[in-house]
Amino acid sequence: MRKTFVFVSLLCVFLVTEPSAGNDEAFEKQLLDRHNVLRAKHGVAHLTWSKEIQRYAQEWAEINARDDRMHHRPRNKYGENIFWMSGGRPTGDYVVDAWYSEIKYYNFNKPGFNYKTGHFTQVVWKDSTKLGCGKAKSRRGGIYVVCNYSPAGNFMGSFRQNVPRLK
Repeated sequence: MRKTFVFVSLLCVFLVTEPSAGNDEAFEKQLLDRHNVLRAKHGVAHLTWSKEIQRYAQEWAEINARDDRMHHRPRNKYGENIFWMSGGRPTGDYVVDAWYSEIKYYNFNKPGFNYKTGHFTQVVWKDSTKLGCGKAKSRRGGIYVVCNYSPAGNFMGSFRQNVPRLK
């Protein structure tokens, strides 16, 4: 019996200021558009926004904010990237660029999971087709952003076909 594992990772950012993303719809559009710009650089099809996945991600962002602790949803049915910032308000571009910046650690000659690259690989994961994200603010001012992906990425043994090089 072959077992498949999904790996996810967390990203924390500490900043004093960052421009506001505006309303939630504008923030969601920035998240989706930035994912798709970066995916296109790898020749990967665009993601589409899912309201169902967005509600799921929003729920988890609110739980992270309530607990003021960044942690992944147990038994998650989607792929997941989480971002946290203290002391600012991130734009959607800023969040996705932070995840994508892990490309510098990814070894395309030896594709596979690495905790330093799990955000990047989920952003460009070829088999993922849907995206939904949520954002919530904690009582101490931290901003939590959760993005969920369907189908989930970061499956062992599937990196070579799902994380293509830059075109």
